[in-house]
Amino acid sequence: MAIPLSELMTGSTKNIIDVYESATDTQLLAGENWYESALALAEELSDKHDIDSVENVAYAIAALSPQKDWITNQVAIIELCETGSTRQQSRINIDKARRCLAGELTALKGPKVERFAEAIIDPLGNSTAVIDRHAFSIWMGAKQSDKQLPVLQRKGAYEIVADAYAEAAKILDVPTHIVQATTWVVWRDRYDVPRKIGK
Repeated sequence: MAIPLSELMTGSTKNIIDVYESATDTQLLAGENWYESALALAEELSDKHDIDSVENVAYAIAALSPQKDWITNQVAIIELCETGSTRQQSRINIDKARRCLAGELTALKGPKVERFAEAIIDPLGNSTAVIDRHAFSIWMGAKQSDKQLPVLQRKGAYEIVADAYAEAAKILDVPTHIVQATTWVVWRDRYDVPRKIGK
């Protein structure tokens, strides 16, 4: 018998707010600029390679993001736009990215990657937060392992965490995507994980 979701999902909006409010000025700046820098990359590549829409590039970036740090993700999208391929991702994800670049945005599937694309397109927006292991850990108030992450695949789980980020953003009066990015930066710094946010 499956463990009830309520026993596995024990985080809180307060945990998110506490992490955000612990940010240094440098971390706040990094969080504020995170998705804007990703959008700038999408705009640059769209213009340089005559791609119809910045949105197409944003979705392709997201398609190339699974299991990759931000530096590798940037290298992958630059290579894909320049050569039509990249050695930085699986064939399946490369195919999805190519389809996104061609305007077939429905090729991108999955709550995390879809939300990632949306955040890149609208860095100062309040669409659904990007929830990865770090975002989940922040909400839970304790570092979560990759083995604990599959709980987010259960029905309604992703929405529970994303709704908490939306609530925290409203309380803090800060855009949802900036709250998520800033807390992500703080959390990775706190646990001595190299922060690869690019230039």
